[in-house]
Amino acid sequence: MAQDKKTGHPGPGQQPSNIKEQTARQASKADVSAMIERICNRSGEDIAADSERLAAEARRFYEEQMRIRSQNQREQMIYIAKLALPVAFILGAWHWLC
Repeated sequence: MAQDKKTGHPGPGQQPSNIKEQTARQASKADVSAMIERICNRSGEDIAADSERLAAEARRFYEEQMRIRSQNQREQMIYIAKLALPVAFILGAWHWLC
């Protein structure tokens, strides 16, 4: 059986019979080759600009992560206070009354 009748995919060890699939695979390989060639042919200014852009993006990402962490800590402290203060008030009142 050359193809699985349900899916139309080639069986194990079989070449794809679909010309579109072969063409897409070849185009994908050509795109990757072109991308690698563009990377190799970049000038120093392009690399420096990309490095600066990536460094700025990394700083923004780090700052955003720190803001998120700070917000989570703040929310956790508020949650603990909401639990602890009523308990402390009840224990204090019980101690004062007894």
